[in-house]
Amino acid sequence: MSTFKHLLVPIDGSSGADQAIARALALAADQAASVHFVHVIDHARLAMTEPMSTMAADLIGAVNAAGEMLLGQAVAQAREHDVPSTQALRVTDGKLPTIADQILEEARAHAVDLIVCGSHGKTGFRAMILGSVAEGLIHRSRDIPLLLIPTQPPRR
Repeated sequence: MSTFKHLLVPIDGSSGADQAIARALALAADQAASVHFVHVIDHARLAMTEPMSTMAADLIGAVNAAGEMLLGQAVAQAREHDVPSTQALRVTDGKLPTIADQILEEARAHAVDLIVCGSHGKTGFRAMILGSVAEGLIHRSRDIPLLLIPTQPPRR
């Protein structure tokens, strides 16, 4: 009997996310589980003085397209490992203002058994002030187990 049936992996294009994808796919294959990938776009990072400007619309369109591309690559990797997968693109908002909040909402909506997350992603300077996504998940994930994958530096 499998312990985990539905895994969630937040992705952001970082090496930490890539390592989490690899671990999650190995675990899913072993447990005969499915994987749900989520990419969250942080609107606070896209804030501009003229949100309705053509430049802002182009930027948001490009960021959405990049997120969809990351999700597509993750689903393709899952297919290569014969692991069933789904995907979602989410955006932070006033109701769920942080990436961690969005990830947990997605996890609850899909009744996942485990969140598999890299320890370091692409949050950069903002994380030093507000806390990293992984740290947010640690503090907020009371009802869903979290597997934190230590991020190894990329090999040269």
